[in-house]
Amino acid sequence: MVVAIDPRTGAVADVAADPAALQALRATSAEQIGVDGHALVAGEGDGSVVRIEPGAAPVALLPADEGAASGALVVRGGIAWSARADAIVGIDAATAAERFRVAIPGTFVLAADDDVVAALAFAGPTPDAVTLAAFDVASGRERFRVDLQTSASAVAVAGGVIVVEAGDGERPFELVGLDAATGAERFRRTLARNEQGLGLVAAGGGIWRLASLADGGLEMVRIALDDGAPTRRRLPWMPVVAVGGLLVASAPDALVLLDPVSGAELSRVTAGSGYGDRLEPIAVVDGKLLARRH
Repeated sequence: MVVAIDPRTGAVADVAADPAALQALRATSAEQIGVDGHALVAGEGDGSVVRIEPGAAPVALLPADEGAASGALVVRGGIAWSARADAIVGIDAATAAERFRVAIPGTFVLAADDDVVAALAFAGPTPDAVTLAAFDVASGRERFRVDLQTSASAVAVAGGVIVVEAGDGERPFELVGLDAATGAERFRRTLARNEQGLGLVAAGGGIWRLASLADGGLEMVRIALDDGAPTRRRLPWMPVVAVGGLLVASAPDALVLLDPVSGAELSRVTAGSGYGDRLEPIAVVDGKLLARRH
């Protein structure tokens, strides 16, 4: 079941939609869903991309691509950026017309703000080495590529800075901040060995790092974009995702809306009365937070 939540009041209503559209939403993670006007654009794990209009069946925008490393997708300015086997393709999110194609193989993560798209790809000199590439949102023009010379697991973009979590166990795990226009390094911070990174999310004009700790605890760390200095906040639940400008945590029986700047709890919406009920955020459309109810 898919529900629509009013973030201001917490009111929850079932979403009446085409069964195939609901199935597409149930099968796709929030990281692979973008918003174009009133419609959702969803990337599937097989590389296919569909457009979901309110009350209508999904419309295929891109076919499956067996060689794709992931279903990575971002949508900005009416353009859907999709990771294919040997390229990143930018298509019109409404018509599927191809706007540009950038040759870069093995892209497995995409992140974007309104100005730049960042990609992590297995395009380095060795099989495990990861390349970071940055592109203009509107034109697809490549700004730079950087060989990270190690593995990388997450990337996020905010405030003119691209932050990457990099490392492979042999080299220290680090947070690396690069200028989004030039690729020049802004900061580099070594991470504690007792922290396991769970992802990077951009919200409130900044970037948060999610981590699990050796004592079993969970925390969000807001990364200062000028020098990478951390501001830590312990959390009782995960995961946390940035959805439509909101920072949303999935507690066992509720969705918890967090202040995107401070991380403080703003409100929560309960999943229901049934044992094991939980809500999973999908996207924000027309001011309503869409979520799957399990």
